[in-house]
Amino acid sequence: MKLSIDNRVSNLNTDSLFFNIEKKEAFDYLEKLDGNHHTLLSLERNDGAIMLIGGGNEQYIVTVTCRDNILTLLANEVGTDEIELCAGGQYANFPPQIVVEKNLAQTALNQFYDFKENTLNLSDEY
Repeated sequence: MKLSIDNRVSNLNTDSLFFNIEKKEAFDYLEKLDGNHHTLLSLERNDGAIMLIGGGNEQYIVTVTCRDNILTLLANEVGTDEIELCAGGQYANFPPQIVVEKNLAQTALNQFYDFKENTLNLSDEY
């Protein structure tokens, strides 16, 4: 698995790229997402599928791209107000339907590693 994580200082960014990352290491990098200095984690499998996890501080946006489909993980509980968070260094307001808590982002990461992302509540509507 190939992994990259952004490293932001003010308006400057450098990405750190790692190869042959084991699942536990990916979970460690997920913990680094803070919505400020580290805002985007990218994982790419050998089959070309890509998972992006953006955000931090218990609020994340998770997308999976595979076989020309871009899918977004849906939240279990949904509020009504848009949620501001920083993903990939860009602040934006996101619909609450796609802002997930850390435990759901961790589940998605685990399922992606095990080639079981089809068990996740993913949608192509966002």
